[in-house]
Amino acid sequence: MARYSAIACVCKSLLRSLSDFCPAAEFAGATPSFEIYQTESFNSQTGRIVTEGFTVFPWKIAPNAQLRNKPVRRETDGSRKRPSLPVDVFLLITPWATDAERQLRILGWMMRHFEDRPILDAGSLNGSLSTGEICFQPYESVELICDPLLPADWLALWDKFKHKLPASMTYVARAVQIDSEIIQIEGPAVTSRTFQASPGLEAK
Repeated sequence: MARYSAIACVCKSLLRSLSDFCPAAEFAGATPSFEIYQTESFNSQTGRIVTEGFTVFPWKIAPNAQLRNKPVRRETDGSRKRPSLPVDVFLLITPWATDAERQLRILGWMMRHFEDRPILDAGSLNGSLSTGEICFQPYESVELICDPLLPADWLALWDKFKHKLPASMTYVARAVQIDSEIIQIEGPAVTSRTFQASPGLEAK
């Protein structure tokens, strides 16, 4: 369960993980960039194309199909709030390099990195945002799963970005649960019931 900024927090945490373990020698003295991409970022005319580094592009966000009809959430103080919204965040993560062979080496390193470290715990998630807010509870975590696209989806991405998209890999952060701040009002406990005949059915 996390605040509404959970999606941004996951993306920033992935970039920070890449930055912390980045093989600096592979960038030949250049300073790598680590950025969240939007669709417009791939446009060389209006966007800011990264030439050395890594980008995370959340290309699809959807409610998790397995975790639906969740129960009301109870806080530590006993208050009840509306159920959390579990969403899956689908990510296109791209390593960028000016040399094709080097770009593929960095891609291999990136895939191995996330395979070795698929869990983002609360410590790595919190504080990754520029606002410095605490988004996740200490016991919470997010799992990153490699999720290769179907050929039709890959072709759709290639058609959209054409030559602007180098070799990349797609992942999904599953069931990122976004909390509600709306309190569920509880009525008093039912202790008795009263039965009364309808006026139209009274004995004459």
